[in-house]
Amino acid sequence: MMRDLLLRLRAILKRTAVDREIDEALLFHVESQIESYKKAGLDHTEAVRRAHLEFGGVNQVKEEYRDALGTRILEECWRDLHYAVRSLSSTGIVSIVVVLSLALGIGSNTAMFSLVNALLLRSLPVPQPDRLAIIGDTTRDSPAWSNPVWEQVRNRPELFAGAFAWSTEQFNLARGGEAQFVDGLFASGDFFEVLGVRPALGRTFAADDDRRGGGPDGPVAVISDDFWRRRFGGSQDAVGKPLNVGSIPFTVIGVTPPGFFGPDVGRRFDVILPIGTEPLLRGAGSALDLRTRNWLRIMIRLKTDQTPDAAVAVLRGIQPQLRDATLPDLPQRLLADYIRAPLVLTPASDGRSDLREQYGSPMVILMVIVGVVLLIACLNIANLMLARGDARRHEMSLRLALGASRIRLARLILVEAAVLS
Repeated sequence: MMRDLLLRLRAILKRTAVDREIDEALLFHVESQIESYKKAGLDHTEAVRRAHLEFGGVNQVKEEYRDALGTRILEECWRDLHYAVRSLSSTGIVSIVVVLSLALGIGSNTAMFSLVNALLLRSLPVPQPDRLAIIGDTTRDSPAWSNPVWEQVRNRPELFAGAFAWSTEQFNLARGGEAQFVDGLFASGDFFEVLGVRPALGRTFAADDDRRGGGPDGPVAVISDDFWRRRFGGSQDAVGKPLNVGSIPFTVIGVTPPGFFGPDVGRRFDVILPIGTEPLLRGAGSALDLRTRNWLRIMIRLKTDQTPDAAVAVLRGIQPQLRDATLPDLPQRLLADYIRAPLVLTPASDGRSDLREQYGSPMVILMVIVGVVLLIACLNIANLMLARGDARRHEMSLRLALGASRIRLARLILVEAAVLS
């Protein structure tokens, strides 16, 4: 079988050499037959005539050999392709209109679908994203929480398979003078473990790194793959180097894998710092102990045998203790709403996104609109091709009269359409 495949490939890739070999083989067989007839007593002319009559047409034998190899259909398609290019060149205006219509329809749909896929359809690039959920309540559109709330959830590890908190930030990396802001995150110590993200270089946070003022290794930072390449030139010794953030030296301990953009869809990060280092940067303005400062989002991972409904029931089971331990300084009316509002879990397999919440519906509408544009473009192209086909009726009739099959003509038209596409 492998030998047959090699013969077919050779017949396609080295057609000239194969044709020459066929001619030589045919000439050898014809001359051998001529010699046989001569030995039988026939003169040269009669021997040649009988040899050719017995052997048949040389071109017919070649076609039979190509059919046996299965290359004839490829040769016909190649000829159809050449003819299609010449035919479309002869009707340049129609071809240009068709190409521009396809470019408009396909281009707009591709661009729009790329946005819709990135914001609405694509799952987070982490293991088992369907097990992730965000903690919220029914009184607020934005499920942000204070650090005291997060600490209450963090101190109950038996509730879920894991939990982490994070907040989007802008970090200034300048040592002085003009500011150099980069996109960043404050994240809890279990951030990477719960998401299931492994470092491409070095290590990620551990629980010990997320302490107030820094862990055993002092203030540490994890950087993105893109920032690693921009800032450190992709150097392997970037781990262990200092990174100045808000005039505070942090030690780079790891690099995230390419393609990991964090839990916020539509937003990328350059630097991730532990939540415990927040007072180092904000000083007296630290929000770690403020019950009224909702700046963290909390995501949990369900246990293997835990359903979403069961997880919600577990969360609401600790709601009284959680609310009592984190009562903010609010007016009595708002405080009553805060205590009574039931906690909820929102599926987060596709992460969270402010852009999605703001532009999700308009993007779906735009996707429908550009889909209609593509449909209109296809209808216009169909009309043009029908008109072009009507103008070629005499050509097709002549081809049929000369022996071309309807299947062959249909294949020729399909090849032309494929060339346009």
